[in-house]
Amino acid sequence: MPHAGLKVGSTTGYVRSIMERLVPIAAAQGYTPDNLVCAGDLADGRPGPLMMYRTFADLGVAPPHTVVKIDDTEPGILEGKASGTWTVGLSISGNMVGLSLDEWTALDPAEQARLRARAEAKHNALDVDYVIDSVADLMPVLEDIDLRLSRGGRPNP
Repeated sequence: MPHAGLKVGSTTGYVRSIMERLVPIAAAQGYTPDNLVCAGDLADGRPGPLMMYRTFADLGVAPPHTVVKIDDTEPGILEGKASGTWTVGLSISGNMVGLSLDEWTALDPAEQARLRARAEAKHNALDVDYVIDSVADLMPVLEDIDLRLSRGGRPNP
């Protein structure tokens, strides 16, 4: 369920020709971002901030500390940090673990814990603001960020 007033932008390390094939697949699964910026769209990509700046401009969002960058890769997290956003690392649902849901659920709990801890350590080494298992765990993070912003909080530099 979307957060009230939430705009969803997507930056990706994939080039637009690849994304043209992936966008319909994602839409069929219910993911349709309001904006998409691909590698190669600008003079510089990840981990620099230009793709995020384009997203801010296209969506009309500012300042950067009111934006949340969610990613499962080091370049994506560094992109968020370079552009001044909150950063949320995805631990088990993405590149840090690299398994499908079926592969993940087939693991014994000790192996799941080991892989989760390894992914969390990688994200924490990047000084992310939050680490969650998957986007299914995002709403409490957004609520916490709203609270922190109301108290003058800012993302980790």
